[in-house]
Amino acid sequence: MRYTNKKLVERYETDKEELLRRIDGDEELKPVLTMVSVTKITSDQSIAQRAYDLAASNNREELMKLVESL
Repeated sequence: MRYTNKKLVERYETDKEELLRRIDGDEELKPVLTMVSVTKITSDQSIAQRAYDLAASNNREELMKLVESL
């Protein structure tokens, strides 16, 4: 994370282990960041959409299973 023009800018993760840590540790899941991170790991758009849906519904357990299966 970094600050630009007094706004917080968050980065997406390209490493599966780091993404899993973020899913497990963040207070609030960011669906768009999660989807982009999964897209960087796999090119399957249906998996990316599923990751977005799980993050939007705050279903961490299923989201971690999905990311681990990649």
